[in-house]
Amino acid sequence: MADTKVYLSGGRIQGRSDDSVTVTDSITQTSWKELDRVTLGSSSAEVEVTGLTAKDNLMILVYSIGSNTNDGFISFNGDEGSNYANRYSRNGGSDSTDTSQGVGLRYEQGATTPQFAVITVRNIASKEKLVYGHTVTQNSTGANSPTRQEWTGKWANTSDAITQVTLDRASGTFNSGTELIVLGCDDDEADSGTNFWQE
Repeated sequence: MADTKVYLSGGRIQGRSDDSVTVTDSITQTSWKELDRVTLGSSSAEVEVTGLTAKDNLMILVYSIGSNTNDGFISFNGDEGSNYANRYSRNGGSDSTDTSQGVGLRYEQGATTPQFAVITVRNIASKEKLVYGHTVTQNSTGANSPTRQEWTGKWANTSDAITQVTLDRASGTFNSGTELIVLGCDDDEADSGTNFWQE
């Protein structure tokens, strides 16, 4: 076959207009989908999404601003029994643990400055729900280092998939602008809808 490339000075290759390729295949929609979100327009003691479609995997995104320095907690399906346990470390320090808690999993260090958390959950109805999270807190304003919390936890329920997520504080409220987003994805997620994360 004859060489159809055109070489410019310096050995650079020049393409031809009829060499272009048109891609018509659509991107598969088998990844994380947004199940629900709520953004506070005024302060509230709780932030909650209900009626979620049960998915094998959940990703929970939280942007929160507290009215005081009490810690924040996350719970599932309205369960306030002693069914939560977690382990957490703040700023690389030693681990602390909570067991047989009714308020939920301690996902953030209490602060009145903005915080952002990314939380993943394995959500199989017949298994305890294992949870893994990272939370960053703004600290004071200006070019200073933020604080961080790494944590793991579980909801010791073996009969229900998570269809409700609630944020709560030991006391006080979440301020206006606090946002809770829940994403979901099955292990064999259907090729439909729209992926939340877009390239």
